Amino acid sequence: MRRSLRLVIVFTAVVVPACGKPSTNTAVANQTRTFVPPQGADIGFTANDWSTDTGAGREVFAVRIDGSERTRLTFCNEGAQPCDTVEAAFAPDHARVAARQRFTSDDVESLVFIDLARSGSAELVSSSQHVSGVDWSRAADILAYSAIGGTTGVDDLFRTDVKRPTTDNQQNTQDLTCLPAGNTAGIICDPTIADRRPRIDPTGSTAVFERILPGGKGDVYIFQTTASQTLVAPAGPGTSPLPGTPYFVGSNADPAFSPDAGSIVFRRLTATGNGSLGSWDILAVKSDGSGLALIVTGPAYRGAPDWGAQGIVFPEGNPATGQYSLVVVQPDGSGRRTVLTLDPGFVLSNPRWLK
Repeated sequence: MRRSLRLVIVFTAVVVPACGKPSTNTAVANQTRTFVPPQGADIGFTANDWSTDTGAGREVFAVRIDGSERTRLTFCNEGAQPCDTVEAAFAPDHARVAARQRFTSDDVESLVFIDLARSGSAELVSSSQHVSGVDWSRAADILAYSAIGGTTGVDDLFRTDVKRPTTDNQQNTQDLTCLPAGNTAGIICDPTIADRRPRIDPTGSTAVFERILPGGKGDVYIFQTTASQTLVAPAGPGTSPLPGTPYFVGSNADPAFSPDAGSIVFRRLTATGNGSLGSWDILAVKSDGSGLALIVTGPAYRGAPDWGAQGIVFPEGNPATGQYSLVVVQPDGSGRRTVLTLDPGFVLSNPRWLK
């Protein structure tokens, strides 16, 4: 029994628990209006500087690489229940997103489908499963996400096809890295290993992800099947814990493929401090595990990177000024460009190339 990302599953606007039968759809009433990205937009991201309150929740934005035409795409904070959009993965048509959102003061996220063209939204995965990552394939309507699954209480990888709502209510959402006892593949769930933050390759056939091993360090793996995953970037040296996060110094996190799938970009924790955010370098490695290269370094917080035709984009926090910037560099680290910088106290996160 082999499971790859090419499973066929139909999205029918229902909440699908990790294990069990689909339950009744939960509409997300906060989404009062939405907009698709402008035609010339290059990057999507989430930020909270739409408000004068530095503690406001994040919304989804789009911007050109030169910093112009910045456009707010979601307005879920106009509802009675404030939301925080941590991450938004765009569909190939850019008119739909799968978003990690918080609707309570708890530090947990649900997975929400948002139709930007129609201002409709629905919860796909409950916050009770603590959704920790999501990606929408650039090649097809394929979603990969990570959340707590099975009975282990740790993150697993999931995969589903996403289509417009249909009358076919049959579901086939599947856990890719944890199978129930007695399965024909002989794969059992390991409560000491967490698999999270999947990103799908350009062909939609496989994914790269981070694996948190016993002891708390993160490695970068490529998923082939449920029975086979390949280590491509082991954690670096260092063991000091970073309070409030699952990461230890040397941990690798947030991998993403290059446009040709030949390389992988990721970030590595190099030091603690910096307001508990830590300092992170940006690195790259070839998909066969060779050619590890340092791209960006220095004492600053750097968030999840994304690799597109125009370079590598990532959020960067300046510990001296308290400002977040959206930064683009070339794969060799040259050509640094600051797309935009927020006022002190505001945050931006999880940029994705739209082109």
